[in-house]
Amino acid sequence: MKKKKRVAIVADYFGDLGGVTNNLIHLVSALNSVGITPDIYAYSIDQNYEENIYKERKEKVGFTVSRMLKFEVKRFALYKPFLYYFIPNFNPAEYDFVYDFSGLYPPYDHEGLFFIYYDYWSEFEEAGWKTLYRLPYKLFLHGFTKRMFGKKMEFCSQSKFVQKVMKKNYGVNTELVYSPVSLKKFSSGKKGGRSGVVSLARFEPYKRQLEQVQVIGRTGIEFFVCGSYVNKEYYKKCVDFVKENKLANVHIKPFVPFEELKKIMAESKYFVHCFAREHFGLCTAEAISAGLIPIVPDCGGSVEIVPVPSLRFKEMSEIPGIIRELEKKSEGDIDAIRRKLKKHVEQYDESAFKEKMLSYLNS
Repeated sequence: MKKKKRVAIVADYFGDLGGVTNNLIHLVSALNSVGITPDIYAYSIDQNYEENIYKERKEKVGFTVSRMLKFEVKRFALYKPFLYYFIPNFNPAEYDFVYDFSGLYPPYDHEGLFFIYYDYWSEFEEAGWKTLYRLPYKLFLHGFTKRMFGKKMEFCSQSKFVQKVMKKNYGVNTELVYSPVSLKKFSSGKKGGRSGVVSLARFEPYKRQLEQVQVIGRTGIEFFVCGSYVNKEYYKKCVDFVKENKLANVHIKPFVPFEELKKIMAESKYFVHCFAREHFGLCTAEAISAGLIPIVPDCGGSVEIVPVPSLRFKEMSEIPGIIRELEKKSEGDIDAIRRKLKKHVEQYDESAFKEKMLSYLNS
């Protein structure tokens, strides 16, 4: 009888309601299907990870969770891998294969796969003190990335956009493996009778919910702003703006239960996503599956997911105008756009991701 491989999964953060945990649970499910129960090692672990994972899924998955380091480090993400050299809790030698989804420089050399969400190592866009915080890392960046691509691990990128960034910055070719999207979970066949706009993302300044409310809220269109939050200050800013400006058409919906979210998406007509350099766009693909017409930035991974130029904007101020033009179209024309987009996002279905992840293990 062939011995089952011992598999580890490395993550920066595990157990929240975000895209990374979504990827990991799909990977765990794939490994479980071939009789493997992986061990997850994370630099930081959400104390409510079990509740979060099973909030939306009925399928039970088997895994263990441990810290990557001997104690948890929640801040200073870029420097966590350096601490591994001094206080490691993960020993790759105990495993046959390692899937690294941390997005951080892997401080070990072992057979496995490094899943690249984005080139966080060199594309520093923050100003002020954050530039100073990143400076020591940047000074040593070239040497570390050179070592990283010389490792035993294989590398894949989660979108064509990320592939191009990696090629441009390091001259390396990475295989394309799209992040998994649970299309069936959000699927809706409803066509007519839809109205209003919805957005779905964790409340963060770079996700730009406040600007969404400022631009769309004043149009009078019914607008549902849904998402989880860790950044309470930013979430409160959004809520306060709605109250202070008496925007009765705007509904801020934090931690909305899945069945309610699915109902909101099935009854709404448009989906707005405003992260300018989105690396992939999981929520946009989910929204398309739910039958929503997406309106997204004309850059980053959004261009791949929404191949209809008239649905993309360069400035957020263009969003009301795009909606007005769409409202002039017949229901038949809108449904034609909907069908085209649904067909397009089939390539991101979770089954393709699971199949590809297992192929790396068996190669």
